[in-house]
Amino acid sequence: MQAARRASLVASARTLILARGYHGASAADIAEHAGLSHGSFYTYFGCRREILDVVFDDWFRGFRDYVLAGVGTDPALHLDAAVEVVAQVVRRFLEFARTDSELVLFLAFKAAAIDAEVAQRLFDNYTRSVGHAELFLRSGIAHGYFRDDLDLSTAAELLASIVLSTVLGQLQALYPPGTDPVGAVCDFIRHAFAAEV
Repeated sequence: MQAARRASLVASARTLILARGYHGASAADIAEHAGLSHGSFYTYFGCRREILDVVFDDWFRGFRDYVLAGVGTDPALHLDAAVEVVAQVVRRFLEFARTDSELVLFLAFKAAAIDAEVAQRLFDNYTRSVGHAELFLRSGIAHGYFRDDLDLSTAAELLASIVLSTVLGQLQALYPPGTDPVGAVCDFIRHAFAAEV
């Protein structure tokens, strides 16, 4: 019963924060939306900010689990396999983002304005993505299919930024009809990072 009430509060917080913004969704509003008393909110959460963190943590955990689940841990042994890994990440990110586009757009364009702590959490999650990209590029250099003169930190940040902007562009319908954003990212990988054969 308590787990169900807590989950209902989290779902209500998510709904109201997306509809009204963080500052427009009070603890009382969240409790009322969940069908609970205002005081019940504080049985499960010390403050409204705490529930916001749970909403974000749940989303980021679900995102990582979904997007990275299909990637595997074995390094790609040749360029084509590496490009397919990136294609798979972009496709899975797009799939996940489309199921929750409202939250993705909120996180990308509005959440950082809540306060410095939220902005830092978003940056930390982005930095983890850059770290994954750097490991991916480092493996490609070690296997000889990515250029050995890459500045790893810059290239990793570029790759993570391109993947994120590709997904956001798709969600906002910024690409002309018939554009293949996954193919464009793969072409970029081949042209920007591949070692000369």
